Amino acid sequence: MTELTIIQGDTCHAIRAVLKNVDGVPIDIKGATVRFLMGVRDKIYVENVAQQTGATGEVSYVFNSGETDVPGKFFIQFVVTYADGRVETFPHKDAIAFKINHRLGGLH
Repeated sequence: MTELTIIQGDTCHAIRAVLKNVDGVPIDIKGATVRFLMGVRDKIYVENVAQQTGATGEVSYVFNSGETDVPGKFFIQFVVTYADGRVETFPHKDAIAFKINHRLGGLH
């Protein structure tokens, strides 16, 4: 699994994903809400609404100020709530590995 990496305090780049079913086919998320989760084990550091960038499972999340201030290793998941109330978490196998590296000199 590839680990995504950014520097502490950065909020410029979006985390992008294509949500796929167990057969590897992008899912239809039209009419659904998608939440972005970043955390470790049972502690969530960021929970917010992800943007749908297409009806074929394409989502993205741009960090808000303060959400990347804590350096460390985290995991990312997207939680889809379909229009009929069903809930599904992506990716199905493993969460996405994510690392926030220390900024030299600390945050400004």
